[in-house]
Amino acid sequence: MVYIHGIETVKYKVGQRPVVEVRTAVVGLVGTAPDDKIPPRTLTVFAGEEDAKNKLGDPQPGFTVWKALDAIFDHENTTVLFVNAFDSTIHVDANGNPDPSLVTRTDIINAMSEFDKAFTEFGFTPKILIAPGFSHDPGVAVELASRAKKYRGIAIADVPDTIDPLNLLAYKQTNNLSDTHLILTYPQVKLPDGSKDWLSSRLAGLIVWNDKNKPESYGAVPSNDRIEGILGPSRNLTYYPNDPNTEVQQVNAQGVYTIMSFLGRQVGFGTRTSAFPALTHPADTLINWVRVGGIIDETLEINLVQFLDKIMFYSPESQLKSVITDIEDTINDYLRTLQNRGVLIYREARIDREKTTLQELLQGRVHYYLEPIPGVPIEGIVIHRVMNSNRVAEVFQKLFQ
Repeated sequence: MVYIHGIETVKYKVGQRPVVEVRTAVVGLVGTAPDDKIPPRTLTVFAGEEDAKNKLGDPQPGFTVWKALDAIFDHENTTVLFVNAFDSTIHVDANGNPDPSLVTRTDIINAMSEFDKAFTEFGFTPKILIAPGFSHDPGVAVELASRAKKYRGIAIADVPDTIDPLNLLAYKQTNNLSDTHLILTYPQVKLPDGSKDWLSSRLAGLIVWNDKNKPESYGAVPSNDRIEGILGPSRNLTYYPNDPNTEVQQVNAQGVYTIMSFLGRQVGFGTRTSAFPALTHPADTLINWVRVGGIIDETLEINLVQFLDKIMFYSPESQLKSVITDIEDTINDYLRTLQNRGVLIYREARIDREKTTLQELLQGRVHYYLEPIPGVPIEGIVIHRVMNSNRVAEVFQKLFQ
């Protein structure tokens, strides 16, 4: 030890670390735009509606980006990561004129790979993936779901109007569209100008609105909430609350999200991912459970990097606190915050001493047990009405008391 005739301060860092939650209301949009405005196959950030208008200018016919953004921004201003699949040097008609209608399924699927650059370039990834105008192609929908799983998010794809509402389950099975990270929407929606639009972009906007406005944020389910900017579904679907044979009920029963027109209300309706009814555990089928699980996983993985390569623990006699318990405290504090916000209804986090064996410790691994439980949406209300004739005598007797 170096000799010092004076006072020396030794600094220690102990205790939990604050957790910065990942961004949830980020939409990943794949579509078409003029490539003199937005370069092809390049990740572009629209930091809200005004930024999108500045970068895109006035709408041009034939391109999908304007309608999709309008659907999102009708609900809430938010960040959109956009990849343009249109390239005027490739997509040209027989006369050599640029034609966005020539963009193919392969072009859209290849464009999605640009989202892989998002975290490195911007520090966040898209959590709501859509490709309206293309996702009614099962191949595009499957790739969207695969990307959503990778980014710990959810994909929204459309089902063509031509499919009969009673045949949606068969359509899903034929096209391998039963997936935990995929929401299927049906049918299209009617707009005030008389045109039709895809429901997927409207649902993306509604999810963003929930994230930013409801107390439980991404712990909420985007169902029985108003879909903005529409007149109604493109085809009328029957609904009555107590009749499971009405079309809206049957669409939901097949694991597909839809529009409910009820007493003048036009609301999105459905709580399940497309994994239902093939799978039934809420972690696979409830939209909010899938989203909450993914957000918690990514948030903790990013925030716990700062603990890597620190000494796990010291002897009980040491004045230094064990880092492994700091990690436990950090996780618990984050989950407690989510519970207080209403994202979770139950939480538990602890070091898993059974899995953290000597061999695991010597390889530098510590195991933690987490049990974060989101809320469960009400899907059915059962009323037990009793008509008890004996009450007549009771009331009669009270007349003479």
